[in-house]
Order: sequence, then structure tokens, then C-alpha cells
Amino acid sequence: MAQDNTPFSLQGMAYADAKVEFNGIELPGVKSFDFSERQEKVNNPGTGKNPVSRSRKGTEQNASMELDLGTIEKLEDISPTGKLIDVPAGTLVISVARDDGTKKMYTFNLFEWMEDGLSGSTGDDELLRSTDCIFGTWSKTTL
Repeated sequence: MAQDNTPFSLQGMAYADAKVEFNGIELPGVKSFDFSERQEKVNNPGTGKNPVSRSRKGTEQNASMELDLGTIEKLEDISPTGKLIDVPAGTLVISVARDDGTKKMYTFNLFEWMEDGLSGSTGDDELLRSTDCIFGTWSKTTL
């Protein structure tokens, strides 16, 4: 399951043993992944000053991913236009193993990239791109 000697970072925690797949295609050049889910909640006032209930609105899911040039090119190959932002929505699966041997699998449905492009400079050993992403739902499973 190990990608290379560089630890993979999920939510800021480093894992030496990790695997990232998009629609069954392994993405060994993903270096980090962070995500958040936010739901707006609003107090509903009663006849006095204090709320008597709460309204919940829809959720908003966002993510960011750092990946290398080889992985970007692999994804561009499955894009109808050759652009990262046009890769069809799919399922991103991240499997990590903790130091205690516990394995977790994170599944992100309706996953898409929201940015394209790459920047670097002469002498860079490895070109990395940090890109914003969006997803619909997610789940975590202990394996």
C-alpha cells in the first residue's frame, strides 16, 4: 500500500502507509489531502429573546489535494478535454494504516477537481500542485 518514502498527509497527520485511488486508478503522486464539511445552522427565535429551535441548511464539502506532475498527467489522460478540471466526477478512495495497525478507508463520492495548472521553477526536483476540490458525500470505514 505504500506509495514511496514520502509520508502521505491526511488532515495534517502523516501516514507512511497510504493508497489513493480515483475510480479504481491508483494515484501514487498524491502527497496530501485535507477536507471539510460545513453546515449552516440558524437559531429560530420564539416570542422571547431565546431560540426555541434550530434550522439546518444544506452542507458544503470542500477539499484540497497536493499532487505531483505525473499524477496530474495520469488524470488528464482520462479527461475528455485533457484538463484536470474536466475529469468526470467520480469516487476518490483513500486508505491509510495507522502505526497501531488500524486501517481506515475514506470514500468521497462525486469528487471533482476545481483548479487546473502547474507552476514551478528551474531546478525543481519535483513539481507539486495544490488544488481545490469538491465532493458530495463522504464516509469513513475501519478495515
